[in-house]
Amino acid sequence: MDGREFVQRLTIAVRDQAVSGTLANLTQPAGRNPGQESLDRSKWFNALDSQSRYLLQTCIRDAVDDTIFGMLCVLDGVRAITDCGSEGHLELHYVTDTSTVLGSPDGPPLHEFFEELTQRRF
Repeated sequence: MDGREFVQRLTIAVRDQAVSGTLANLTQPAGRNPGQESLDRSKWFNALDSQSRYLLQTCIRDAVDDTIFGMLCVLDGVRAITDCGSEGHLELHYVTDTSTVLGSPDGPPLHEFFEELTQRRF
C-alpha cells in the first residue's frame, strides 16, 4: 500500500462511515435507550425537508473532511501538534512482510492526495 491507496481507503473506512453513521443516528438513534439529546436531534432532523437534509449532510461531510485533512497535515509535518520545535517527526508505517512509510518526506504529502481525492481546497 502506498500513500495514495492509504488515503483512498481512509476515505472509505473513516469519512464515508462517519457521515453515513451520523446520518443513520440522526434518522433513528442507535441503542435500546438513546439519550434525550439524541432523541431531540432525531426529531429535529426527521422534521427537515429534503433540501435541508441534503445541506446538513454536506456540512457533516465537510466537517469530517476537514478533520481528516487536519490529521493528514499533522502526519505530513505541515501542522504542528507540539510547540517543542523540530525535536522529532511523525511516521505512519504500513506493515506486512516489510514496512512502508506512508507519506514520506520524499514523496507527495498525504494531505495533497486527500485534496485530490475530495476535489476540495482546504
